[in-house]
Amino acid sequence: MNFIVMGVTASGKSTVAKALALQLGLEFLEGDDFHSEENVALMSVGRALTDKNRLPWLQSLNKQMMIRCDRNQGFVLSCSALKMAYRKQLAQEVAPLTFVYLKGSKALITQRILNREDHFMSATLVESQFCALQEPTTQEQIRVVSISIDTSVPKIIENVIASLKNTL
Repeated sequence: MNFIVMGVTASGKSTVAKALALQLGLEFLEGDDFHSEENVALMSVGRALTDKNRLPWLQSLNKQMMIRCDRNQGFVLSCSALKMAYRKQLAQEVAPLTFVYLKGSKALITQRILNREDHFMSATLVESQFCALQEPTTQEQIRVVSISIDTSVPKIIENVIASLKNTL
């Protein structure tokens, strides 16, 4: 089983991905760990990444997932995967793969990011994240479960597991 937990900044990707990996006995991969120093520096000062900035990062994530697929080693990756093109890049030669889309309102996301400590993502980037977001559709021909984040983390995990049982 292979999963990408996706969504805008402060949607809970890392928290949910870690908990899901633990629950399913899979390796957790923190997508942010694969950003270049340049990308982190840009985001730290409130500058949105361009597609050109993101491409090497997406390629690196895809490579990490392919390595695990070759070893038949399941994983849960946290990654924003905001655009259809990003999801396509990520999914290349990675199968099976399920995207878990953590969906929340701009107001909820803004509140969450303002309450964060010790994270490089600036609150000024919330708007750019929602502008860049292309919600997954059936046209993409990828497996996606959409989960509302307007609840506690344990309930979100419970909802993810229940949705996965219905789709796998």
